[in-house]
Amino acid sequence: IKCPQMGKSNQEVIEEPYAFAAREHVRKQCIGKTVTLSLKYTNPKTRRDYCKVTTSDNVDLGLSLVKNGLGWINYKKSPQEKDEYDLAEEEAKENTLGIWGNNEQLDKNAREVFWRGYDTQKILKTYKKKKIKA
Repeated sequence: IKCPQMGKSNQEVIEEPYAFAAREHVRKQCIGKTVTLSLKYTNPKTRRDYCKVTTSDNVDLGLSLVKNGLGWINYKKSPQEKDEYDLAEEEAKENTLGIWGNNEQLDKNAREVFWRGYDTQKILKTYKKKKIKA
């Protein structure tokens, strides 16, 4: 499963639409739960592992992302081989959910990110040996 890309700290960019929504979706699904990774495939060339991610309340995170239009299938198979991921993606497309929405929806869900560094030395000098309310 592939999701839209978030901005990177070394670039000032407009993130891909729904990148933040996809991250928040995964975060909310995982908070306070045990997450299980089940190895499904290892790419022999890159030695990269591909896993199914399931939460303790039995939610398949990849499928959940695809169903909500926050991710897409990133592998090729024959058109005859359809599984629950293919069906979820088709349904999200039909309902114009998330990344499958129209241009207006996409534009509203692309964040422009400006990364600003912190002057850590200034912060340290300002608050060193001082109590700070949390």
